Amino acid sequence: SAKNAPFIILGLSMGGAATLKAIEHEPGLCDALIIDSTYAHMDKTLSKVFTAKSNLPSFLFFPIVKHMFHYIGKCNMHAMQPADMVKNITQPILFIHSCDDTYIPPKNSVELYANAHNKKSQLWIGPSCRHGWLHSYHSNQYKQAVSTFLKQTLVTT
Repeated sequence: SAKNAPFIILGLSMGGAATLKAIEHEPGLCDALIIDSTYAHMDKTLSKVFTAKSNLPSFLFFPIVKHMFHYIGKCNMHAMQPADMVKNITQPILFIHSCDDTYIPPKNSVELYANAHNKKSQLWIGPSCRHGWLHSYHSNQYKQAVSTFLKQTLVTT
């Protein structure tokens, strides 16, 4: 029945960080997580993206951006560190990333996986693809990775 079905949350890119933050606040919210193409450290990622998009040196201008982010956006980017958040999550997590994501490199998911608490957590580094598009460009492999993870982590005997 649907009442007994496991509840799985999928978070993609920044949505993955938001998912981890939600579980940090509500630890029993779900049975498993799928975190796809998520950054490990918000400040490092935003600094890199800022430089790439603006062609301005990060060391000069990023402190201003961080200040604006905090005071205008009312958000502390230091509180959005998935690499730390994942350490306290007890649910199994499937981390997914493209092997050559240039926007958020796969080393981010490798770090998240290394910090995962649950021994049933898994890491799938998928084929070459644009950031966050594995589910679309390589849907059969994506479905297989997710299906294998769910069968191995949620099946009870």
